[in-house]
Amino acid sequence: MNKKNTLAATIILALLAGVAWALFSGEDAELVEAKQMRDEMLQKIDTLSSEERKSGREAIREKMNNFSPDQRREFGRGFRQFFMKRIDKLLTMPPEEQQQELDKWIDRMEEMRGNREARGNEGRSDRGGDITSAERDQRRKGRLDRTTPEMRAKMDAMKDLINNRREERGLEPIKGPRGMFGGGPRR
Repeated sequence: MNKKNTLAATIILALLAGVAWALFSGEDAELVEAKQMRDEMLQKIDTLSSEERKSGREAIREKMNNFSPDQRREFGRGFRQFFMKRIDKLLTMPPEEQQQELDKWIDRMEEMRGNREARGNEGRSDRGGDITSAERDQRRKGRLDRTTPEMRAKMDAMKDLINNRREERGLEPIKGPRGMFGGGPRR
């Protein structure tokens, strides 16, 4: 066999292996579709209005209704990777650009908090409402297991930057990562 035939055979085998993996990997079509929805939304997240972001989140949440805990963890991994890339970018920006980006994040947080307060309890899930302290500890441990010390250090650095900028703007600090996703200050 000459080099061209060997290369062609290698490419064909690789393609066949990829097709076989896709067919027999057992990855749920619903999970694949939800991941595509997530990735499309994240690609244009900075250009979406709050209503568009909300409807995108609702569509994804609806898609995930019947997911197993393992499928939810797999799905969430993409959000964590996206968010960590954004944090890495922000932490390396020059101070002026960093302040502008922080202001965008804070404005979005405040918008989400205001929208949530305007709705009251409407649309709020009961996740975590009636759990025992053992279940709460298990969830905490699970979140800890899904992050690395480096990720946690970056999240802490990000929270500090956000809180410093919030203070400069006369806003209350956020207490935990929940605040970075529009949860606002914890009271």
